[in-house]
Amino acid sequence: MPFVFPWENPLLGLFPDECISFNIKRPPHTVSAFHRTVVTVPPCSDKGVIIPSVIRKVDADLLKHLKKVQRWQKVKGYSFECNHKLFSLLWKFRVDKNALWTKLKGARPLKPKVSRVVKKIAKKHRSSLESRLRPGNVFLLPDRELTFNNAQRLAKPYARYVLLYAISSGQVMIIPFSTQIKMMDPNMDILFDQGHVGPALNPDTRPVIENYPYRMFSKRSALCVSAIQPFTVQDFLAAALAHIGAVRLKVLDFIAYKLKNIQANP
Repeated sequence: MPFVFPWENPLLGLFPDECISFNIKRPPHTVSAFHRTVVTVPPCSDKGVIIPSVIRKVDADLLKHLKKVQRWQKVKGYSFECNHKLFSLLWKFRVDKNALWTKLKGARPLKPKVSRVVKKIAKKHRSSLESRLRPGNVFLLPDRELTFNNAQRLAKPYARYVLLYAISSGQVMIIPFSTQIKMMDPNMDILFDQGHVGPALNPDTRPVIENYPYRMFSKRSALCVSAIQPFTVQDFLAAALAHIGAVRLKVLDFIAYKLKNIQANP
């Protein structure tokens, strides 16, 4: 049975630090054996949202690392402070297992004033994502939300880029990116390689290459069309962390061509 929230407002509590990644690959020395203060937000479905906090002086090394790998302007743009601690929705993660919820300790309601601030920031964050909910946009999503067509895969602690390919009838289809080029399916996936010299999206190459100079990519990445995955719109908005950019419409057209060929030749 999934965990059921018995409340409507955010709660303040403690959660084991070892279970919190901040959506990055944390250096081991930044992980504490103690609990970390978190805010829990009631879910729109069966997964509640946990927002962890940092204390600037205590977590100086963690913050230094976070600033290296995350866009700090976005982190701060969707953050709030409570009891001298900084919380950000770019660190959030969803939980649906009872075994994990039992690890939440000392949960208590936020003071009304702080609760209103949290709700306001959460609404702002959701509205920002919702306004960009259209095919071709790229979002940041916790890896733990992705299956790559393998329900038993071990999720990574960090977040990754995903392409919103289609949206219809309350559902979105997303396609994950991966920098593990050697793992890509050359017959199905698309390699984003800005250094490639030659025609882009040539259907006769293996793998197909997109070489447009997107600013959001710092290294070669595979768009794993073979790992396309559905989400309800509500679940996607609850899980997504940030909008990153967009791909050319030609990429969407080429994906449609790929998927059409697969369906015609199962």
